[in-house]
Amino acid sequence: MWLITKDYINKPESGERSRVGENSTSYRLDINSSQKAGEKFFLDESEKYEFRLLDDDYTVYFEGLISKKDIEDSPENIAFAPLDFYQESYGVTIMQYRKQRSETWETL
Repeated sequence: MWLITKDYINKPESGERSRVGENSTSYRLDINSSQKAGEKFFLDESEKYEFRLLDDDYTVYFEGLISKKDIEDSPENIAFAPLDFYQESYGVTIMQYRKQRSETWETL
């Protein structure tokens, strides 16, 4: 499971629809903050990682949360699901992840 918690590209004040709340289910969460998103979407804080999606110039487009199971225990194609979802529409080509509240991002 994954969830977008920050959108650095789409600016609602410009009439663009934010991707915050989009997730691996077909249900879009109506949230006001990334903290609330995480609390609603994942029950156990220790069971999730943070991820971010970047383009070739290392510009960050989105940040989000992904389940520990999808990063550690699943085939690679599941771990890349957020990247696959936004690659065509936004041109993101890099996915990085880290344990929640860790300092170091790792490229997947």
